Amino acid sequence: DEVVESKSKSVVLSQVQRRRDLNDRIIARVRAEQKQKAEAVRLNDMGPPVDLSDLAERLSVRCMSGDDFEDKFELKGRLGRGAFGVVLLYLDKSSNENVAVKSIEITQHIKNHDSLERATEEVNSLVGSTKREIEALSKLKGCPNIISLLDVFVQDEDSIRICTEACSVSLYSIMRTQSLSLSQVQAIAVGAVLGLEAIHQHDFIHF
Repeated sequence: DEVVESKSKSVVLSQVQRRRDLNDRIIARVRAEQKQKAEAVRLNDMGPPVDLSDLAERLSVRCMSGDDFEDKFELKGRLGRGAFGVVLLYLDKSSNENVAVKSIEITQHIKNHDSLERATEEVNSLVGSTKREIEALSKLKGCPNIISLLDVFVQDEDSIRICTEACSVSLYSIMRTQSLSLSQVQAIAVGAVLGLEAIHQHDFIHF
């Protein structure tokens, strides 16, 4: 009877220990989730967790305040949206010409991540790809059938603005509103090929 009683106590103690271990694991997981959520809230509340003060220097471009931007440009409408930002149509008040401005809001990309490490990686990746785009457009400026880069600057330390010439109409809008003749299709195809040829001549691959 003593042996049976001893085994019973052992089984009970083992079950209690397993429950304690399970509870400890659950508590640890809940605390980790709470910490992760708190970090995400902190990022949303505090803005960018990484230092963006040298953003303009990293891109080799100038800075411009929001007030200076509004003094120079007048918003006319929205042209579309790319992988990293929205493209807006502005009137350049100094030249009285329309320009397309691609706006990349770095803070918004940072808020999509829940850790400082991921946010930093996102910023570095975004800055790197933007710098390559700027360098490519600078080298391709003046090439046939490729939009010209007009200006690039950082606004308020966390927003990148890429200004290019604005086309009067897009191919997509033409295709939606009218039927193209064979000669028009051929002209568009020739223009696209000439643009690709210029890109390839400068050792760029577009895909």
